[in-house]
Amino acid sequence: MHNYTQYLYDPNGNQVQMIAANGLVTKNSYDELNRLIQQFDSLNKSTTYTYDPVGNRTGMTDRRGSQWVYQYYANNLLKQADVTNGNDSYHVEYTYDEAGNRKTVTDSGNTVSYNLKDGIYQADPLNRLTAVDRSFDGATYRTEYQYNSAKPGLLAGIKYPEAGSFLQYNYDNQNRINEVVGFTQPQGINFNNDNTLSRINYANGVSTGFSYDAAGRIKDLLVRSSGTSIMEQQYTYKEQTDNIETIYDGKAMKTFTYDANNQLIKSTTPGKFMESTPTSGTYGLKIDDQLGAKMMDFTPTLTAMMGLDYNSSSIGIDFGSVAVGVKKIQVIPDGSYTSHRITERTLDIYTSGDNSTYTIIPRTNWIFVKDGQGIITITLKEKIATRYLKVHVKFDERDTTFTAENKATFLNDLAKMLRVYQEASSQTEEFQYDAAGNRTLQRVTLIQDNKEYTSLYYNNSDRLKTDGKFAFIYDDAGNLVKKGNKYTINGDKVTLESGNGAEYWEYQYDLLNRLSKVIKNGMRLHPTNIVRMGCGKLNGVAVEQFIMCLKERNLSLKRE
Repeated sequence: MHNYTQYLYDPNGNQVQMIAANGLVTKNSYDELNRLIQQFDSLNKSTTYTYDPVGNRTGMTDRRGSQWVYQYYANNLLKQADVTNGNDSYHVEYTYDEAGNRKTVTDSGNTVSYNLKDGIYQADPLNRLTAVDRSFDGATYRTEYQYNSAKPGLLAGIKYPEAGSFLQYNYDNQNRINEVVGFTQPQGINFNNDNTLSRINYANGVSTGFSYDAAGRIKDLLVRSSGTSIMEQQYTYKEQTDNIETIYDGKAMKTFTYDANNQLIKSTTPGKFMESTPTSGTYGLKIDDQLGAKMMDFTPTLTAMMGLDYNSSSIGIDFGSVAVGVKKIQVIPDGSYTSHRITERTLDIYTSGDNSTYTIIPRTNWIFVKDGQGIITITLKEKIATRYLKVHVKFDERDTTFTAENKATFLNDLAKMLRVYQEASSQTEEFQYDAAGNRTLQRVTLIQDNKEYTSLYYNNSDRLKTDGKFAFIYDDAGNLVKKGNKYTINGDKVTLESGNGAEYWEYQYDLLNRLSKVIKNGMRLHPTNIVRMGCGKLNGVAVEQFIMCLKERNLSLKRE
């Protein structure tokens, strides 16, 4: 099985069609000078182009209907570009020196200037970039560059905005960088004879070493601090490919499996993975269980409201077979009983293999937490294997006749009171793909918390409609404009819904298809400001990275 893409050409060698493995067709048309003048995507959305007599592009109408107009200097360097779409417009201008090096870019009142010294453009004799001044919102941010005096083509230093000094680089006699001053030790970056990186010695005493197999693929990675190993990874690869088959860290091995198309179809990751779904079982109850040693009754009425802190009661669960990774236990009161008297000292946890003999779990082996809703979470320091689990509460008020008195403060239906979660020692993920290599299924397997996520795509496109977790909506240019985790799908119509637990995102773009606004559940984020704070480029950066950058820099959110 292979993913084949077909390409069709006209007699002049111009590509006129591309037919993807899943049947999606892209069509191109050319003028008599073999210049691309129109392209239709698989959704039949077109982009058109016009040119001047010397081949410079003079116009473009994109899939969103935005119209671009370009003007040029006599030497064919781009002078300005104007974009319009409805009431929106964008204008940008460029200036150059006599050698064609860009001097300025100006758009919407913002200016980027190159190679300024004391506010005056200074051409570099070797056409190198020496400084960039970015001016917007009344402020200017300057980045400067220095070059190696003996080897003028090598960058020797960068001074970032607001930095007090240059970040300096040194090189070996083969022009390979061998030191970042202040970050590595002198000559702290070393190479093998084949120019592969062999070792980095950092200024703080940490070192990273690399070794390679005969094909030049990394085989071992070793990180040491003051001579002590703090991380070690060994890699193996699928024959005749660069696909990693195993990663071994000295304790556990992560494995990967691929199909004939070199697509990842299975990965197994060792570690600790808490299941998000409670382990199923039959719930039980035992009243008058003073020593916590009596057999549980697994035939009570599950919907009756019961008091747990009454008559030395116990609740429990029969998993049906041994649950191999019990790690977290939650005891949950009804919403009307969030203030209750159960504490760490007033309960015990027991296990059993037969519901006959119960063994207490020492209190030193678990951690007790009670939150503001009265929910008790007991986390075992080490996971256990058991078939039966019991939570015993010691409250046992009696009257003068030694009859139990009901002073319970912790009440709920039995079926809602107890939740047990297991911790898996590995996570297995499996993947399936369509003919074009688009993922169609992700299956995640832990112990009993197994989930499948089916991916669907819009008709006649590779645009993801849903990955089984979120649904996605796009504009004509393919920009993601909406995303949500509560949705209904009817054919190619996606409806995003609000409500409890809903996560709803909206994205807006400028005429250049750059992300300009992000709104999450009504909270507006400003990607432009994030970029200015050093969070990366607008175009192509994942929205989640913008969000994280907001949090790290304490930028304000605004309600839309």
